[in-house]
Amino acid sequence: MSDPLPRSVLDGDPCVDALSQAQAKELLGDAVTSEDDDLPDLGPGCYWSNQETLASFGLNYDLRTGQGLSATYANAKPQRQFKAIEPIDGFPAVQYHEGDVDRACTTVVGLADEYAVVMSLAIGTKGAEEGDDPCEAGRIVMERVVGNLKAKA
Repeated sequence: MSDPLPRSVLDGDPCVDALSQAQAKELLGDAVTSEDDDLPDLGPGCYWSNQETLASFGLNYDLRTGQGLSATYANAKPQRQFKAIEPIDGFPAVQYHEGDVDRACTTVVGLADEYAVVMSLAIGTKGAEEGDDPCEAGRIVMERVVGNLKAKA
């Protein structure tokens, strides 16, 4: 990767650094809550949800695999509906989900060859009724996340 973000942008708390509380409210509504959601196989994480709408997203810094986006290609591509998407703020990105009617979509952005950010987003009941696309929503959220991390750099 020609212009990676420094690893130090992923040293903080994803619940604070990845998205501000105001941004989370803008995306999920006023009833949003957040909690730490660290995953041993990936790294530090945060889970935001709105229990009224049942919409949510969880984000993790992928620091443990040491493979960045390559790990997603190796593990998710053979098993899921998978596509490379337009870069997000200049960084390569992919999305995948389990099926056409799935309310959830995972977006992965490679910030460097060795690390990435991974976000799984689920649209809520209202979003499903309105025909919202969880992958498009995931891209919108990830654009905010990457923008915040770039600003931190």
